[in-house]
Amino acid sequence: MRYMKSGFDGRLRNNGRRLFRRLKKAFVLDDNAKSFLAEQGYVIPYFTQNDLQSEDFVRSFIFYYYTEGYGADTSAQYKNGYFEWFENSVRDTYKLLFGADMPEYHPTDNGSVLYENGNYKISVSNRGDGRYEFISAENVGDGMDVVFKNTDSTGTDFGNVTFRLVSADNANGYIITQKTN
Repeated sequence: MRYMKSGFDGRLRNNGRRLFRRLKKAFVLDDNAKSFLAEQGYVIPYFTQNDLQSEDFVRSFIFYYYTEGYGADTSAQYKNGYFEWFENSVRDTYKLLFGADMPEYHPTDNGSVLYENGNYKISVSNRGDGRYEFISAENVGDGMDVVFKNTDSTGTDFGNVTFRLVSADNANGYIITQKTN
C-alpha cells in the first residue's frame, strides 16, 4: 500500500528516525524474537559478515532455509520434488535477515538448488530433529550476542550457537551479522 507524501508524514518519518537512532545502541529481545531465532538456528548456516557475498554461503542459505518449505504453502510451492520460490521473495528474506543485498546466484546444474524462469527450485530434504534452547543474551558493543544450546531429541548436546544481532530499521528490528559456534 502506498501513501501520499505530506509534510506531516515527513516529520513523522524524521522523528521516527531520530528515535530509532537513540534506541539503536541497545534493544530488548522478546519471546517472539527468541522463538524466531531458535527456528533460524536450523536453517541459517554458520557465517560471518565476510561470507554474505560468497556464492557458497548463498547456495547454502537458499538450500537450508527453503529445503523443507520453511514458511511455505507447501501445497502450492511443492512441485516435482522441489520447493519453488520467487527470486524476489528469497532476496527480500536475505535482506531482512542479514541487512545485505543477496549477490546474483542463478545455478542451472546444481542438483539441490536450481534457478529457472525467475524461481529458485530447492530440492526437498529433512533437517533432522535438532532443537535450539535459549541460554542468554548480552549487549556487546553496538549489538547483542544471543546464545542457544543445540541438542537433539535424545538430549545429545552439540554445543552452543551464538547469533550476533545489530539493531536495524526493518520488520524484525535487527539484522543477524553472524552465526558462530
